[in-house]
Amino acid sequence: MTGPAMMIPAGILTIDKPSGPTSHDVVQMVRRLAGRRVRVGHCGTLDPLASGLLVLTVAAATRLSRYFVGLDKEYEGRVRLGEATDTFDAAGEITERMPVPPDLDEQAVGAAARRLTGTIEQEPPAYSAIKVEGKRLHARARAGEEVRAPVRRIEIHDLEITALELPDIRIRVRCSSGTYVRSIARDLGALLRLPAHLVSLVRTAVGPFALRDAAPPPADTDELRARIVPPARALDFLPAMLLDANQVDRMRVGGSLPLGDLPVASDSPHSPVRAIGPDGELVAMAEIERVGDAGVLQPRVVLSN
Repeated sequence: MTGPAMMIPAGILTIDKPSGPTSHDVVQMVRRLAGRRVRVGHCGTLDPLASGLLVLTVAAATRLSRYFVGLDKEYEGRVRLGEATDTFDAAGEITERMPVPPDLDEQAVGAAARRLTGTIEQEPPAYSAIKVEGKRLHARARAGEEVRAPVRRIEIHDLEITALELPDIRIRVRCSSGTYVRSIARDLGALLRLPAHLVSLVRTAVGPFALRDAAPPPADTDELRARIVPPARALDFLPAMLLDANQVDRMRVGGSLPLGDLPVASDSPHSPVRAIGPDGELVAMAEIERVGDAGVLQPRVVLSN
């Protein structure tokens, strides 16, 4: 067997997505370069109008998506006060207008931002990809249905006002996965008793991955290959255990390993651990399971040879 499917290694690809294409569009661009037999996925979408960091999984690394999708995210955005839209961003139709008080100051805006910091209940936009009763909300909204997204609990670690340029506010957000910055814009306006929507958004980080290390979608297969980060290195924010050749063979067939035979990198039950072979490659993602005073390293996702 020859062709791109054999040539493209498994790993992670970080993309600087421009404003305009959907996350699915970018995935399709990479699939065309990788070849139709190579799987490509993403670890969290960006709205079409948003730009910035998009983390893709390639080939066998698509099976590792669970270890990336829940990572915290960081964004920089611009919120416009005085105008609300039905999508909570600039892609929607304006539904309300109101003059912005010229004396609105940083103290008032900062106080509103602090009220949105911490563990909060957030209502996602009706125009979102969340499924309710098996149908995506944006499809139901475009069909004219009156829909409200189910409220979800999220964590806003930090919401910083970086500039007050009325009627706009520039913000920097560090938040848990699943947060809608469009909803933050709407809620920030509500606390200031003003309609508001998100004008622009750039994702600057996903967990340990930074936008400064990303690049636009690759132009050809050679560039794609050169930019793929091997799974062992992409997951180096997680603890690792080094295996010998015999242990690798056992884990490749789904066998667990006694912890007594291994240097313990983590003693937290069910926390993910990288199982690394003598060649430095990722053999599997595993978890520590405790049984009384003993324990084993149990593989959860085994990568093929």
